[in-house]
Amino acid sequence: DVVATYSGTDVLKGVASDPSAFTVAKAASTTGLLVSETSPFTGQVVQLLTKVTGPDDAAMTTGQVAFASAGTAIPGCSAVAVTDEGYASCSTSWSARGTYAVTAAYAGTDQIAGSTSSATSVVAGADATVRAQAATGTYGSKGATLAGEVQGSGRVATGTVTLSSGSTVLGTATLVGGRWSLALGATAVLPGTRTVTATYSGDARHHPGTDSASLTITKAKPAMALSVTPSAPKIGTRAVASVTVTAPGLVPTGTVKIQMNGRTLATVTLVDGKGTATLPAFGGRGTKAFTAVYSGSSRIGTGTSATKTLVVR
Repeated sequence: DVVATYSGTDVLKGVASDPSAFTVAKAASTTGLLVSETSPFTGQVVQLLTKVTGPDDAAMTTGQVAFASAGTAIPGCSAVAVTDEGYASCSTSWSARGTYAVTAAYAGTDQIAGSTSSATSVVAGADATVRAQAATGTYGSKGATLAGEVQGSGRVATGTVTLSSGSTVLGTATLVGGRWSLALGATAVLPGTRTVTATYSGDARHHPGTDSASLTITKAKPAMALSVTPSAPKIGTRAVASVTVTAPGLVPTGTVKIQMNGRTLATVTLVDGKGTATLPAFGGRGTKAFTAVYSGSSRIGTGTSATKTLVVR
């Protein structure tokens, strides 16, 4: 409060004014922050440096600075004295992977107001190299094994790897010594070649990562049997061809062509992997060789049976 006082004279009495509020604001300060490494490994020592300036950009020579990470005071860095050149510094590290907002706050003095730096984003953690190997399998009999490794930076990577084909998740494997493997069932993936993506989840020290590799599943290999009865037909007889098609873990569907000398005599539609067809009548004597040719399906490859030979009398 400011008061004006008149001292008076021989004929006038002195008097004082009513108090009038008068505010003197502190001078402003500015706090800057420099982080020596904004993408450190976990455990890597990082230097935090700030400079505090006051009026006319003059360096502050007194006061303290508090460094904070994600709003929490950094141990050992919460009350760092400002040097005679306006600097304050402290060393710290992060033990867990993550993104941290780092700030420096100057507490101020009786004459200078405090100030806080802009936040600097620090992404702690090491990149991991994910490697996936190409894999093959045969539908119905041999499931593919997806395998690979995750190479950490200075430390063995831990965590899990999720394997997916497009939007379909094939499974999740746990890292053991930095390596992973996932055995797929014999019928887990349909025949064909596709790209499998390996997605590493990351751990306390390593960032997530991905890699991709090809997965090729071949069609199941069929086994076929052909018989023709009667075994010794006469001219004019119509023989009957019987076929059986099997495949590991599957019941074959589709058709089988009965051929003689490359000419199709009949087509058999499989029911539960079996079927029969009546052949055209034999028009002449001699040796007749028959072959059954399976058309295949979406899961089973094509196949040809051994030749069946008859003698027409």
